[in-house]
Parts: sequence; C-alpha cells; structure tokens
Amino acid sequence: MHTRRTAVVGAGIGGLGVALGLLDKGLVAGPELTVLDAEPGSGRIQTHTSPQGAVCDLGAARYNPLLHPSLHGLLDRFGVRTRPYVHRVRYPTDEVARFAAADLSALGGHGGSFLEALSEVLGAPAADRFCASTGYGLLRDHRFSAPWGLEIVTTHPEVFRAEAYRGAWRAPVAGLGALVRGIRDHLRGAGVRFLQPARLVGVRDGSGGLDLDILAGNGARRELAVEQLVLAVPPGAVPAIRLPVDPAGFDWYPHLVDVPMFKGYLVFHDAWWRRYDLDQVCVVADNELQKIFFDSAGRTVSFYCDSANADLLNRLRAGDTRTFHREVAARIEQAVGRRLPQLAGLTDLVCRYWPAGVTYLGRGAPAVGPGCVRIADRILLGTCAFSRNPGWVEGALDSAGDVVSHLAEG
Repeated sequence: MHTRRTAVVGAGIGGLGVALGLLDKGLVAGPELTVLDAEPGSGRIQTHTSPQGAVCDLGAARYNPLLHPSLHGLLDRFGVRTRPYVHRVRYPTDEVARFAAADLSALGGHGGSFLEALSEVLGAPAADRFCASTGYGLLRDHRFSAPWGLEIVTTHPEVFRAEAYRGAWRAPVAGLGALVRGIRDHLRGAGVRFLQPARLVGVRDGSGGLDLDILAGNGARRELAVEQLVLAVPPGAVPAIRLPVDPAGFDWYPHLVDVPMFKGYLVFHDAWWRRYDLDQVCVVADNELQKIFFDSAGRTVSFYCDSANADLLNRLRAGDTRTFHREVAARIEQAVGRRLPQLAGLTDLVCRYWPAGVTYLGRGAPAVGPGCVRIADRILLGTCAFSRNPGWVEGALDSAGDVVSHLAEG
C-alpha cells in the first residue's frame, strides 16, 4: 500500500491519536510521519509530581469507561493503571432534591442556551441556583447550548443528576501523562519523528504536495515537504498560520466560544482533612473556586473553576504567592463552613490556567464531520471543539478518529 508523507501539528492527545490511528490502519508508515509541537514536553496533558510524591494531574484527572470508551481502550492498551474515582458530594443549596427531580427531558431539543431552556422549566432565579449547584460556571453562558448542558448535568460525577454514572468513574494512578508517554514511546519505536519545540509558521503549495515553513525552538527556520497535513491544534491557533486559503473565509470561525479554565492543587504532607469528615469529598462551592476536592490518595486539596471565575483566579495568582494562597484558603473555608488552620501548612502549590480551556462551536457546523474540518486541499483540522465532548480527552480522540476515517476514505 502506498502511504503518504504526513505531518501532524500538535502533540497533545488529539495529535497523538491521529498519528496512532494512521499507523494502526497502515495509512502512513512510521518514517513518513512527522509530529510537530510548539511545546518542548510530552504534550498538553501534564502531570506534576510533588517532592512528597503526590501526583497532580493538571489535565484531565478522571474518566468513565461508559462515556469515554476510546480513552478506556487506550489506557488498557498501554497498561496505564487506574483506580476508582469516588467522592461524596456536598452542595451549596438545600434545593438539590428538587433540582434532581425536575423533568428536563425537553431541554435536549431546545434551540437556545441551556440557561434559557432551564429558566423556562424552573424560572430564572432557580435556574441560576441550579447552575451554581453543579460547579460548572459555563452552564450560565448564554452561548452554551441546551443539549450540551443537559449532557453535563446528567453525566458529570459531582452533579446531583448523574447518579447513573457516578460509580463508574476512574482515575489513572500516575496521571494521564503516563498514557501520553506510552503513546509517544510506541510512535517513536515505529519510526515516527517528533520535532519539539517547533512551530508551524506557514504552508504553501509545492510540487506534488505541501511545503511547511517551520520555526524551531532555537529560532532556526526549516522546511518540510509533505503530501498531507493534519492540524491537531485549537481552532484559535489556525489564523496565526499562513495557509493557502484565507482563514477569514472559514464560516465557522466567528462562532467559536472559548471558556477559560483554572486548576489548582494544594499538596500536604498528610491528609489532615480526615479528622473533619472531608476525606474523598467534593464540595461544590458558592464562590469562585466552584469545586473543591479533598483527596487522601494524593494528599491534595484541589479546586477547579471555569468561565470568569478562572480569569479571576489567574489574576490573583499573578500577584504574591502567599496572598494567593490566603485567598484560596479563605474561599475553601467559606465553602466548607468552618476554619481549617491546617490549610496554612501546605508543602507544594501547583496551578495551571488555560485561557481557552474549553473551546466549542456556539452554532454552525463543521464542513466534514463532528470533529474534522477540511481547511484546504490536503489540509485537515481536527479539533474536539466540534466533537460531542468539547474539552474532554474523549472529544480529542473522537476528533482523531474522524480525521483518520476521512483520510482513509480519500
């Protein structure tokens, strides 16, 4: 079988998924495949190990085999050990029973936003409290569709309507970074070449294919001739690349929505929160932290927030570290409802901010499939932003599968 020289831009789980799929199906031979990424490390799923040995997964930290079969299959294939992910949940309102019993079946066919559709069922004030009680700020965004919102509140483990799925969630023991490393090692063993750090600057039509203009991390420029190109990058990165087509013509581009995300870990020498009956508890906060996790297995107290809350936390972090820690500790105590003096005794503080943590298409439709867009002849964009799981690893793998299927067909 003739295979084509191919470049994949992006060494996150989506780009690695494309490269792995092309090899698995025999569409590209390993030595004819090049993967580029602007970052020098293993990919965008990053795992931090504290001096005390605590693993802090700064990307996705959990998955559900029922909801994420592609990810589950890869974890099994590459021998990544997992453990049950079980947290008791404390909510900020006593209305949870009423919210859990509400009939939201009609929301799936609503053409507006989730908050708009929910307001028609519960009334505007109760709908706002409903969203706050889930721990997902983006549900209040008027651009976030009703079907996607309904999927979040019926599947995500902290939400009071997700009982059917709650017991199936799992977490990789050493973080999802172990999966990224396993896939990379497999690709390297097959002869795939990695260029990192290397940024794709431009693409032009060449004789029999495409000529890529690449900027290496040391500032050197180089060219790479390929027959096909896959951009496994956030859609917002596409206009920065000189392409044989004007990005202004992408009719989907004006409808992209970026939701920032912030994730933080406070690491401790011992799990002191056991004495407060907080062990393996998720507190859904009524402040900017949104969700707070007390995890004895990792000796961490972690928090997650999105939307404007993420921007606020990032601004706080830009100042003095001690002040940031005090602000976070005060919000944890406010959410728990009691003083926790041991919060001052952390041994490590790890945070990450994604200005475009979740990107999705507010309206419109991609040109080829739910996770794949043809940018130009020989150039495909694969992105979880258009998938059924925007922002999730499973969405990136769904997108990778769409890209591989499309290349196999044509």
